Amino acid sequence: VGRTVLLSLPAELSSESRLGIARKMSQEFADRYKIGVDLALHDPPADGDPRNFHAHLLLTTREVTPNGLGAKTGLDFSSVQRVKLGLPGLSQEVTSIRERWATIVNESLREANLDVRVDHRSLAEQGIDREPRPYIPFAAFRIEKAGKHSYVADEVRARHQERMAEQRESR
Repeated sequence: VGRTVLLSLPAELSSESRLGIARKMSQEFADRYKIGVDLALHDPPADGDPRNFHAHLLLTTREVTPNGLGAKTGLDFSSVQRVKLGLPGLSQEVTSIRERWATIVNESLREANLDVRVDHRSLAEQGIDREPRPYIPFAAFRIEKAGKHSYVADEVRARHQERMAEQRESR
């Protein structure tokens, strides 16, 4: 049994830097939870978004010991186990992982003398008063960039607007 983590890698960085930050995060998972981590880097698919560099981490759910796999790790403890051990809730744990990843990425962007940064927080937590933008599939994005009309992009935006309106009503 394993747990998968997907890391978005900045297209602005060199392939060596992307590999470096993915390895660093993998090592931090291994050290923090005493687990095995399998790292797989992926370049963007030829017919997809050319910025879609990413890494998949496959984490063991049990500690790696000299005798093989041992007890479950902190990421896979139940809520009751987490409370008994004085650990934060899983949501808080995930937030701290996301924050650490943002720090690693931003350090690498800074070292590369790039002005872009990432932030693990929601728009509201950042004090940005706007709705999140919908994800437009790259093929539709490319069509619009060429000055043509994309029915797919229109449909994505319409569904997004409906969801945002429903959320506003429920608030």
